[in-house]
This record gives sequence, structure tokens and C-alpha cells, in this order.
Amino acid sequence: MKINSFETAFAGMLEWEKDILDDIFPIFRKEVSKIDISTNPKFEDIVISNKDVRAILNDEGGLEFAYSFADKDTLIMINNETTLQEIFRRLRTSKLERSS
Repeated sequence: MKINSFETAFAGMLEWEKDILDDIFPIFRKEVSKIDISTNPKFEDIVISNKDVRAILNDEGGLEFAYSFADKDTLIMINNETTLQEIFRRLRTSKLERSS
């Protein structure tokens, strides 16, 4: 998602964390999800592809839901670590190609 203000979006996402699972997790929920949202799982800070990510992990350490700012203009919400790594790679590659 494109954002207009990194500072506002970042603060808003931190505030929304307490309700985000109720609001949009059904869209992102995996068929084989290993978390129970009624237990109110907490977001953790993790690093994926050298980017800061706020994530909810299951008991096995697998990513269930996460969001990250790819840059100051782009917010990503996702439920798959491999896909997130690929998005970061493609964004990085496209920036390198444009600057060449």
C-alpha cells in the first residue's frame, strides 16, 4: 500500500495492532493457521531481509501475520515470510534498475 506519511502510518499501525486481528485477519488467515486470535497474540519485532518487521508468530516460530514498511512510501501486510522476502527483493531490484 502506498502511504502519504511514514510517521503517521507507523504510529497508526502501532495503535491498530490491538485490533488489527479482529479487523482484517480473516483476509490474511491461512487455511492451516496455528494461532488462536481469541488469545490476543502480540506482535514481535523481527528482521526479514534486513528490514524491520512487526509480526505475529505461531508457537513454532512461523509467521502468521506481519507488516513492514518497505520504504517511506510503502506499507506491506502479509502472512508469508517467503513472499515478503520476494517482495523486498523485487523492490530492491527495481530501484537498482531505475537508478542505472
